[in-house]
Amino acid sequence: RRIACVMIGDPPPAWVRQVQADLLREKQEKAVHEWKVKLLERERKRLLIMAEKKVAKQRRQSEEEKNNKQNNDEQIDGNIEDDGEDDNEPPPKKPRKKTPSEGAAAEENSEDEDGGVAATGRPAVAEQPPAVELTEEERGRRF
Repeated sequence: RRIACVMIGDPPPAWVRQVQADLLREKQEKAVHEWKVKLLERERKRLLIMAEKKVAKQRRQSEEEKNNKQNNDEQIDGNIEDDGEDDNEPPPKKPRKKTPSEGAAAEENSEDEDGGVAATGRPAVAEQPPAVELTEEERGRRF
């Protein structure tokens, strides 16, 4: 045999405050978790981009060293062979190196609002987790 207890009317104000406090706490925990995940994802992307830039820079340097070594070896031997090309043609253009100021400006502004790094070099995500509030619908909940 089962017996049910039915309550009619509004719950006590203390109960309503407790339910709303629990809702707010759950909502805040969820917002903080999402904020941390977004922060970690942006940091991961930033580190990945930095690693890619470092590898590209090392690759460029090794290629330049290899080319310089080959050019020096050819000059030392004095046996620069004529490959049948016109001597009037200008030598192939080498990639222009960025000046230190251009390189720094490009690195600072490499990522925009969604990229994670602002012009200051800091993450674009707020340093404090977002504060949440209950909506009208959530404030109306009593149970």
